[in-house]
Amino acid sequence: MSSEHNVTERLRSRQLNTRQPGEWKDHARCALGSSYSKLWHRSYRPTQTDTGRVAVEHIEVEVVANEFWHWYSADWERRTEQIYRQFVKPGGLVLDIGAWIGPTIIYALVCKASRVVALEPNPNSFAALVKIADSIPENRCKLELLNIAIDDNEGTVSMGLPEGSVDTSRSGWEGHEFVVPTITLEKLIRSQNIRNPDLVKIDIEGGEANLGEGLSMMAPYLPVVHLSVHVPFFPPESQIDEFIRATSEYKLFDDRGRFLKHSEFSDRITSNEKFPAWGGRKGNFFQVLMLSKKA
Repeated sequence: MSSEHNVTERLRSRQLNTRQPGEWKDHARCALGSSYSKLWHRSYRPTQTDTGRVAVEHIEVEVVANEFWHWYSADWERRTEQIYRQFVKPGGLVLDIGAWIGPTIIYALVCKASRVVALEPNPNSFAALVKIADSIPENRCKLELLNIAIDDNEGTVSMGLPEGSVDTSRSGWEGHEFVVPTITLEKLIRSQNIRNPDLVKIDIEGGEANLGEGLSMMAPYLPVVHLSVHVPFFPPESQIDEFIRATSEYKLFDDRGRFLKHSEFSDRITSNEKFPAWGGRKGNFFQVLMLSKKA
């Protein structure tokens, strides 16, 4: 065999080994065992003034009445549904940080996760999660609820709670405020014995900007992270540079499943555009799927 041919083969092998996956579905942890073209069937029916029943496929749970459930049953975050279906396996573990009133907990239940650890600081939202937990048969899933907030330090944090709302933020919402205990990502992982989770979902209304150190340190233990980014909600004291550096420990994919360069992610985080092309209806809000390079 000629030396020129050997060089060509080595170059081709090197290109294959360094090529980034074009979609997150190419990743080894993605369980493409069945067709996902058919969406889950969903429904919602109010049962009393303050309660209702949400059904998704074979799962039905009792929920606190909220107009959101009508939207949820119609077409809420189908791409998030796809991520759960392709990464959460039967018997798996899901860590839901910022569980709100439970839409993604229901996704985990449909995927037959055996354990879901859910954090929600808002007392109104936490009560809604308790309602769901009480309606789940004990042998279906171990649902562990924690009324705490994730932060870069342990202690307490003050959060905004608009009158009658279940939306929570620490970025200056007007309305009643409450104080909630905080826990670091590292302490959470270790204290709750989170090992090899199928999926970690983080949706904390701007608080993600202060999770840089935790995301970097915990990269070997968090194989798959579904992160919601809310640039307009970043607190004034946010450690943006550290947050951006931490995400370099992961391969990033946009909300359509396409590979996202780290430089592109950095541009989004630091952009001053109010309504960029990648954002949502309310502005610079977007989601990324993060696949650890170290797990």
